[in-house]
Amino acid sequence: MLANIIVLFLADLIAMVKNSSEILTGIKEENSHVLYFVYQNFYPQVETFILIAHGSTFDAQDVFQDAMVVIYNKVKRTNFELKYSFGTYLFSVSKYIWFKELKRRQKENSYLEAMNDDQSIDSDIEEAYIKMEKRKLILDHFMTLSPQYQRLLTLFFEKTPISEITKIMNYSSDQYTKNRRNYCKGLLVNEIRKNPRFNELRNESFKENSSIPRW
Repeated sequence: MLANIIVLFLADLIAMVKNSSEILTGIKEENSHVLYFVYQNFYPQVETFILIAHGSTFDAQDVFQDAMVVIYNKVKRTNFELKYSFGTYLFSVSKYIWFKELKRRQKENSYLEAMNDDQSIDSDIEEAYIKMEKRKLILDHFMTLSPQYQRLLTLFFEKTPISEITKIMNYSSDQYTKNRRNYCKGLLVNEIRKNPRFNELRNESFKENSSIPRW
């Protein structure tokens, strides 16, 4: 508990150096200087907490990256405003993600109990986290497809006209192109549904349709 307080206090002090709204704007615009600032100033606190809570440096890097993805998605798609400092919010998101990972690993310890009682995080952060995890799941399986199937589905995801896809892929007709699209999409969906992680995500408690999202 004391370690948590110290980490949050340090994060708040650092946040004073750069306004939180500036940081959010920089993240939204993918400003490399702001992203570097965030990593340099806030990653150490996240790593310290993860190491204390039975994680590794590798775990800390993954958690920090996932937390940044969650925050990026929020500022990119919503009129997101912080109620407290950026450092506190980033730490809360990181803490939540590590809590979910500990539960997945079925590690019962005092950190799980403490994090389970933490109410400092926004109520919709779980929804953002689930969306990120589902996209990661889709991407993992997408990368197992053949290069040809990846290219075909990517063209469809980019809303390329059927006639143009037929030419690009050198297919015999637009109907054949549609048939290949349906086959590839069905193959991808079936493989995703076989993954135990899909059922875990589907059973998470959040207000959203649990179907596989579209890109």
